Amino acid sequence: MAPPRWLTALDPTLDARIRAAMAAVDRDAFLPAEARAQRDDDVAIPLANGQTISQPSLVARMLDLLAVEPGHSVLDVGAGSGYVAALLRILVGPQGRVVAVERQADLIHAAQRALTTAQVQVDLRHGDGLRGAPDAAPFARIHCGCASARIPRALLDQLTLNGRMVLPLGPLVADQVVTVVQRRGHDMISSSHDPVRFVPALPGLVGVVGDANAQTAFDDQGHA
Repeated sequence: MAPPRWLTALDPTLDARIRAAMAAVDRDAFLPAEARAQRDDDVAIPLANGQTISQPSLVARMLDLLAVEPGHSVLDVGAGSGYVAALLRILVGPQGRVVAVERQADLIHAAQRALTTAQVQVDLRHGDGLRGAPDAAPFARIHCGCASARIPRALLDQLTLNGRMVLPLGPLVADQVVTVVQRRGHDMISSSHDPVRFVPALPGLVGVVGDANAQTAFDDQGHA
């Protein structure tokens, strides 16, 4: 099958490692069956319960701003389909790790199936993303796939010194701005980038997952 059109249309200045990861991970596996006719399109795709999988160009942009390096420990908040978590797993390499948190049980089930199909290992958890994953902290990088009106303190506290977080920041009922937050000791430095509109980050859990943290045996590359 030919590569999707969005892949060949990505910004030519994009980090080559991100482009390679997006070529390696089959996004089709993370799309609902009824949406796969749109596999070529650079558009957001609806998921269950009012959630979405972002358009590939925006995913690439946020990953570029996140600046993930091999060996990093990364937290993905609002994992949704699991697609970004899979890309992060490729980017951190065999010495890194990815913890992905999603509050909606229905999405956890679908994401786990997609990750298994894509043969990528992620520590996928049913949890309140606004609380992060304190037992696995600290993280060198945090990616948020849902918008917050303000920077969540719990997530900031889980960044390493000089760690970086990328999140949509702003009003939850209007446009937000992709924001990069860097931790400098007890202080933080932030910069604003592209206008976006994401679903809001909400507290608590939705639904019940039997054994969301069950692991499969994978090799050092994150493949089964």
